Amino acid sequence: MRNSAYNSYSGNYCANFASQSLFAGGQRKNPGIWDFVSKTNFTTSWVNVDLLDFVMRSPTRLNRATYYQTSPASAYTSASLGDIYMYSTDGGASYTHMTISTGYGSLPTHADPYKTSMTYSSVTSGSGDWMNGHTREREKAPWNIGYWEAAAVDRPKYSTLVLHMFDTYNSAPTRHMK
Repeated sequence: MRNSAYNSYSGNYCANFASQSLFAGGQRKNPGIWDFVSKTNFTTSWVNVDLLDFVMRSPTRLNRATYYQTSPASAYTSASLGDIYMYSTDGGASYTHMTISTGYGSLPTHADPYKTSMTYSSVTSGSGDWMNGHTREREKAPWNIGYWEAAAVDRPKYSTLVLHMFDTYNSAPTRHMK
């Protein structure tokens, strides 16, 4: 369910959801760089995939994250709770979608609401890392559901980065799921 305190965008909602999740998880806002004051007063980095990535990783901006590449075909990643998965469907030339890491273990048996022929439990032998995301509302979904939904010919074009969030400003990442 979407939080009515924030803007709701049709279609492109993922960075807004990620920002809300990061803030709820303890990331501090930074006025003028990464901030949400009201529905009419917020920074573009709050709602834009590329800019959110830039401000979180940049040593001259917030320096609150680092990133690493992971294989979309894998069941598990080294993601920690609250890390951001960033997705590319063009071999990593650009990242256009993001979700939040929410745990790991057995995948739910329900069908994906956007690809009804596939159940979450049919991905990676029924277990793996989970994510929550918006644009397409998903909860406890396989972190790599898009890869498995894609035609085999398109899978080599998929690339995923994990934006590993630091627990506090300028500190090393310490939250581990596994």
